[in-house]
Amino acid sequence: MKRREFITLLGGAAVGSPLAARAQQAKVARVGFLGLVSASWHAARSAAFRAGLRELGWIEGRNIVIESAGPRATTTGCREWRTNWLVSKVDVLVTHGAAGALAAKRATSTIPIVVTAAGDFVALGLAESLSRPGGNITGLSLFVAELMAKRLELIKETVPNLG
Repeated sequence: MKRREFITLLGGAAVGSPLAARAQQAKVARVGFLGLVSASWHAARSAAFRAGLRELGWIEGRNIVIESAGPRATTTGCREWRTNWLVSKVDVLVTHGAAGALAAKRATSTIPIVVTAAGDFVALGLAESLSRPGGNITGLSLFVAELMAKRLELIKETVPNLG
């Protein structure tokens, strides 16, 4: 599945009714979550993620399965989990941070990868450029160099006497 097709799928799911979700029950979507820190660190994010999916009509155990890597993964453990996910034909990988994104990128070039937050995607080698990222990775970049000047400009406008 290509990046644009995946984004279109998510967009369609967001505007679709619960009836559309029921029509999709024949296929169970499989999401793999690659967490490189403890499960308790991801607990709030995981709960919000699951709640958002439920709002879109994705009910865990009915039309979606979420597989999690678990706490404190080692490099060897990550390889085993990635292999399990690939063998079980996960539809999408979700991860957080640069380490998770890079591990997911090493695991597959075909399964869509969603990074909830990472640094500069281009500097990390996760995207070719911001305008044409290419590949199978999408997500939220927190430290894009091109945005730093704009962020400083907004801060100066908000607090003009800052210095």
